[in-house]
Amino acid sequence: MTVPGIKTTYTLDDESARALATLAQRWNVAEPEALRRALLQAASQYDPIPSPGERLAALDLLQKSLAERGVDFDAWAREAWAIRHGADPE
Repeated sequence: MTVPGIKTTYTLDDESARALATLAQRWNVAEPEALRRALLQAASQYDPIPSPGERLAALDLLQKSLAERGVDFDAWAREAWAIRHGADPE
């Protein structure tokens, strides 16, 4: 069991409270520990959020790839603006 860090209060609906109690009983732990384990398990199923640097690197890679294929960014921007404003993109 981990050392307590931040103490907080949450309100659960009846169904969630029963589910938490059932998990705690099955795992033979206190409800806060069952909640901690369930949260960590759920969070582990998602990819980590990329850092701002990683996001910028991905954008740079995308822009480089499009430039290498000869995409006209100015024409694309004009067309996107026209579509958003209901004008004919031609």
